[in-house]
Amino acid sequence: MRTPVLLLVLAAMCCSCRSYDDARILQTLNQRGFGRKYVGDSNEVLTVGINDSVQVSCPTDAELNGTYKVRMDGVIDVALIGEVFVAGFAPAEIAETLKQRYSDYYTDLELFVFPNEIRSKRYFMRGEVTPGEKLFEGDTTVWDAVAKFQLPLTADLDDIYVIRSDPKHPLIIPVDLRKMLEHGDSSDNVLVREDDIIVVNPNFAGIVRNFVQILLAPIQPVTQLFSSLRSTKTNYESLVDDTGNGGGNFGFNNGFNQYGGGGVGGVPGGFNEPQGN
Repeated sequence: MRTPVLLLVLAAMCCSCRSYDDARILQTLNQRGFGRKYVGDSNEVLTVGINDSVQVSCPTDAELNGTYKVRMDGVIDVALIGEVFVAGFAPAEIAETLKQRYSDYYTDLELFVFPNEIRSKRYFMRGEVTPGEKLFEGDTTVWDAVAKFQLPLTADLDDIYVIRSDPKHPLIIPVDLRKMLEHGDSSDNVLVREDDIIVVNPNFAGIVRNFVQILLAPIQPVTQLFSSLRSTKTNYESLVDDTGNGGGNFGFNNGFNQYGGGGVGGVPGGFNEPQGN
């Protein structure tokens, strides 16, 4: 009688642990956009992110001028007032924040903030291009992004996708750049946004190539091993030929072979004395 009760208790404990783990996981899941903490659309409003730098300019007091890099906690360390949180703010918003912080020291302060170096904005390329992240410089279309690469013959220009990630409302935009090339129809040449993923799919030839590569992947280490052994054998045979078939492996064959021997440790007899008449 006790065994079923114990099993029920253990099952209840496992379920409660599972629910607790699931709740903790749910708290960590992305809630909006690509998943970054500071998100936006830089095509509309440029906002500052981590590792960006801004330039502060004050015409009335040169001591307040300076260039500041946004730290990983979203803060810049400004002259006189110290740390100011700026991540996710537009330059004009940063300027207003600084004016408020400086109001204890200045009245009617004229101050401007300009983006100096923007490195936090990027998009990603996949498929029949060199994969990786690319710096987003704004006003970039799909054609602009793809044209930076020398596309292989296996790239399918009418099978491109722009993935705009979101946990609730993901968007996948099909793009056909071939009709732009052949007919001038640029309706699919959409603007890229930061954190977009552009996928250039392979054509039939590329699909066949990928299929063959998958089939050959398990035997590649074996073929590489045989190739390495063959190369080692070829190098050894070349070395033996150059040194007199092993008789003088250290280049002594020219000096000793004239006495009929095989050099040091060569043919039986080792070093043979010259024969008299």
